[in-house]
Amino acid sequence: MRLLGQMLSMGIATLLFAIYIGGGQITAEYYPAFIKSVKVAFIFASEVYLHQSQEVKYVLMAQK
Repeated sequence: MRLLGQMLSMGIATLLFAIYIGGGQITAEYYPAFIKSVKVAFIFASEVYLHQSQEVKYVLMAQK
């Protein structure tokens, strides 16, 4: 299961790099686009984590 999560994360990161940077190499001219894609990836990951933690919280509360 962990490997599946790692593959999904790498796929999302690659997709975001392709959207924001395109086919170019990451050079000084692409740094702003690179930083933007990393920020979007972190925001996406934090939203997924917060959503999952809320679901776990509700399940644990229901079991009490």
